[in-house]
Amino acid sequence: MIGAMILANAMPLWQSVSPELQQAIQDEVQDELRRGRFRFGGSGFNGPGVVGAFVPIALFAMIALIVFVIARRRQAELRARAEFQKQILDKFSSGKEFAEFLGSEGSQRFLETLSSHSFGARERIFRGMRSGITLAVLGIGFLLLTALRRGFVVPGVLFLALGAGLLISAAVSYHFSKKWTGGGPTTPGQPVSPS
Repeated sequence: MIGAMILANAMPLWQSVSPELQQAIQDEVQDELRRGRFRFGGSGFNGPGVVGAFVPIALFAMIALIVFVIARRRQAELRARAEFQKQILDKFSSGKEFAEFLGSEGSQRFLETLSSHSFGARERIFRGMRSGITLAVLGIGFLLLTALRRGFVVPGVLFLALGAGLLISAAVSYHFSKKWTGGGPTTPGQPVSPS
C-alpha cells in the first residue's frame, strides 16, 4: 500500500522529467548494476556491513542467553532442594524426634543422598565427555569451513582446544574416581562395585 502511494506520487514527477534526462538516469543505473554496486542493497539495511555488525551481537546474546538459562535452572534446583529439606525438618515436632531420626541407619542413607550433589561422578564425567565431543566437533567444523572463508581459523582452534580440554578433564576425573573408590564412578545411593 505504501509502495503504491509512493509510485502514484512519483509517476507524475518522473513524467515531468525530460526524456533525455530519463534515458541518462536509466543508463547510469544500468552501469551501476553491471559494476555490482547495488548488489547488496547499497547503504541500506540489507548491506553486508549491517549484517556483519549484527553477527557478533547475536553471538554474544546467544551465549548470554545460554548462561542465563543454565543459571536459572541451577537456582530452581537449589530452591527445590531447600524447600524439600525445609519440609522434612517441619515434619519433626521436637528435637528429640529429630535426634532419633538421625540415629537410625535409614536416616544416614537418606542424608547421604541429600548431601550429595545433584549429579553423581558418572553423570559429571558423561556431561564433560558430551560437552568435550560437541565442542571438538564444532571446532573441527569451523576448521573445515576455513576452506571457504578465512575467518574461521580462530574460533575453530578455540572450540577444538576447549573440547580437547573437557575430554582430558573427563578422562582424568574417571581415572581418579576409579582410583579413589576402588572401582568405576558411581551415582549417589549406588553401592561401589568391588574390584
